[in-house]
Amino acid sequence: IGTVQEAKAESATQAITAMTTPTALALRGGHRETVDASSLVVGDIVFLKKGERVPADVRLVHTANLRVIESALTGESLAVTKMPGAIAESAQLGDRTCMAYMGTFVIAGDGTGLVVATGDHAELGRINAMMSAVKEQKMPLQLQ
Repeated sequence: IGTVQEAKAESATQAITAMTTPTALALRGGHRETVDASSLVVGDIVFLKKGERVPADVRLVHTANLRVIESALTGESLAVTKMPGAIAESAQLGDRTCMAYMGTFVIAGDGTGLVVATGDHAELGRINAMMSAVKEQKMPLQLQ
């Protein structure tokens, strides 16, 4: 009985891991293929669709009614409409409508884009690095 339960537990663990591992639909060898998001590199073509998390920072080359929730980056609670096109180099993060950022969520439409940054080099990675660099300070009452 113990061996059967152990096998079932292992199976359940593998299923949960598979569900929580970020994946992406990317162009590989001329075909669309589901890959681990961690295997994406700059220059990959990825396809975004409703209900998915954006796997990397992506410059959009095609969109169809694409709307993304960027609250993790900008704090904006409303979805942002995304479309390809040129923007000013000085545009703020929330104004870059031709970009989709790692960790944000597609809530409508679909799009195709070119990966321009991954992992620690993506906007979310930079924010994480800045937060990690902040030193913890004691409050005045803690000092006493």
